[in-house]
Amino acid sequence: MDGQQKSQDLTTSTPTVVKLKLPTNQYKITSGYRDKSRVWNWHYDESKNLWINTKNKDGYGEHKGYDFLCPSGSPIRACVTGRILQVGWENPKNEKQGFGYRIIQEFKRDGEKWLLYYGHLSLSYMATSGDEAETGQIIANSGNTGHSTGAHLHVELRNYSNQQPHEIRWL
Repeated sequence: MDGQQKSQDLTTSTPTVVKLKLPTNQYKITSGYRDKSRVWNWHYDESKNLWINTKNKDGYGEHKGYDFLCPSGSPIRACVTGRILQVGWENPKNEKQGFGYRIIQEFKRDGEKWLLYYGHLSLSYMATSGDEAETGQIIANSGNTGHSTGAHLHVELRNYSNQQPHEIRWL
């Protein structure tokens, strides 16, 4: 009976698989979801307006998204159809912090709301808050803003209700 119960629990707790289109044609993924490093020790929780230290006892943090190595100015396309919630600096008081210049896009999948973050963008962008962006539409250009060591795009998926980062399956 215990074996059957465990099997059922695993089935019901399987996370939703979210499949999205790639945001750029020119890329190499240099850091993936949950990669470990001493660099990614901080995570910003939008709902609490608070930076959280996420490093483990060994001093390592987990990468919360995907880094696409691409030249500065590369066109960035919407990975999914959805509404643009915000365009601008993650922290206007400190432009070298976090995602730097970013876009947050909201979308629904199977009745669940999601937030998609595009970070380290250049200041030349195409999307504005309130726009409905279609999958594949150019919404920004890659850059090197925020806490960044070189031109790249950071893409991060978060569950709308709990702000927890989530894995992406790229199409």
